[in-house]
Amino acid sequence: MKTSKLPSKYSRSVGWMLCLFLLSIVAQACTQTGAGGSIRGRVLDLSTREPLPHTNVFLAHTTIGVITGIDGRYILKSIPPGNYQIVFNRVGYVTATREVSVAEDGETIVDIRIEQKTIDAGQVDVVAAIPRTWRSQLIRFKEAFIGETSNGQKCDIDNPEVLRFEIDPASSDLLAYSDSTLRLTNRSLGYRLYIILGSSD
Repeated sequence: MKTSKLPSKYSRSVGWMLCLFLLSIVAQACTQTGAGGSIRGRVLDLSTREPLPHTNVFLAHTTIGVITGIDGRYILKSIPPGNYQIVFNRVGYVTATREVSVAEDGETIVDIRIEQKTIDAGQVDVVAAIPRTWRSQLIRFKEAFIGETSNGQKCDIDNPEVLRFEIDPASSDLLAYSDSTLRLTNRSLGYRLYIILGSSD
């Protein structure tokens, strides 16, 4: 029985074509499965139903988050499939959360109306701002909160203006408060964190 054999140059060509074909299939599969799902929606005032721009919207325990536009709309993209807690936080409003499930290549709609915080009409102490003191307290806060390592030096607080500080008279500890989400960007590792500071109440 006689068998035919392709010349080596043709075998190599067929081999390369087969390899490229397989790679194209793998690349297509990765593109289709790696896109993830998305969440979009709109944030409104509970009472007036007016859109709320500049609202922090993020998935708890992840680095996925955005800020709403002037029309109160937002969209979170490239979310791995799974169950998440989505957080809505804005200055002067009660922080709201919703449980949400994200499917591969699916889109989930989460519209929400959030409530303004009740303002206590009790005694108010007005203290003149001392920028130099605030700046020194911010430096102290960053050293304690972020650290002084080389990686920490590349981590920035995007919105430090939302922070206010007090000195505990008993322990001289620096206390930090914020009515909004604190946004941190790590330029070294390329991610952003959304942090809500705990209340002392």
